[in-house]
Amino acid sequence: MQFKCALGATQSLRYRFRNFMRKAEAYKLALSTKDGAPADFECEATVAAPAAESSDGIEVAVDVTFEPSSLKHAEATLTISSAEGGEYVCELRGEVLPPRPQGPIVIKAGASAQVNFKNVFQQQAEFSFVSDSAAFTVAKPKEVVPPKKPTAIAVSFKPPPEAAAGTKVSGKLTVSSADGFAQLYYLQGEV
Repeated sequence: MQFKCALGATQSLRYRFRNFMRKAEAYKLALSTKDGAPADFECEATVAAPAAESSDGIEVAVDVTFEPSSLKHAEATLTISSAEGGEYVCELRGEVLPPRPQGPIVIKAGASAQVNFKNVFQQQAEFSFVSDSAAFTVAKPKEVVPPKKPTAIAVSFKPPPEAAAGTKVSGKLTVSSADGFAQLYYLQGEV
């Protein structure tokens, strides 16, 4: 199965196999990588297969989700097995794209908004939060975020004195880490 997903996003695809048993069967699902590292793929631990009504078997579906944790290509093996039903093996390949810009996040004059950010990496990292416009203020400039955990970044908007009522002020929030990762959020302030 081929996945293609931006860092910071997820993609789910469905793998289908056939159960030829004349009775319902529970199959175990296992994900493995060549180097034993945590896989960027997820699926349920088991899947229940209904009984086959003919020699053609019955189709069973398994959802596999890809959530990249680095900008490197990801590979894993999905093994679906049952003592009586046999074994099915599927190679999983994930192509990782750079993070996509998010937004716009609309903030009213004098108010603030929460920008939701998730550390997609397998280890904790320190992230910096920087706005390119003086009209948008970030509550905290840095934060150490645990692996695979979200955090909320508070951004407030104070329009410049020359901004007329009804105008919109644009800006960008950049979330970055020391290893070169950068996620961009578009901000829009409404006066």
